[in-house]
Amino acid sequence: MEANKLTGRAYEDGLAELKRYEVHPAIKKDGKNYLMDFYYDEAQMNKWRDSCSRSQESLRSKIDKFEKEITSIKQRYSSNSPVSSILEESVSKDLFRRLESAVSEKEPLIISILSTVYEDLKEIHRQLGVFCTIDPKSEEVR
Repeated sequence: MEANKLTGRAYEDGLAELKRYEVHPAIKKDGKNYLMDFYYDEAQMNKWRDSCSRSQESLRSKIDKFEKEITSIKQRYSSNSPVSSILEESVSKDLFRRLESAVSEKEPLIISILSTVYEDLKEIHRQLGVFCTIDPKSEEVR
């Protein structure tokens, strides 16, 4: 859960940074005055963030459910008899298989999203570096 908060904070900080940098007057148009106006549609980014958050919460609830089932089964079959041991092992394997399946369904999506965001952030930082080093009176701006 802490990682989710850190990611959310990084997202908000990134958007705040994009809103902070005003673009050169030569490229301002149609009310687009800041990097944020050119690079992202904030409403779409917020939709994407919310979708990621819902997927993560769904996955977390499935994991919690499986953990509760495992704990419940362990409590019911806590004796050391061979039959209960075999049942517990079989049920545990089944639960872990189901959990693994649930995680593997979402993993490629999560990895893809994180990779895209990371690449976009690197590009933003690169562009900010370029914007910060350009002399507003130079030919590059025109």
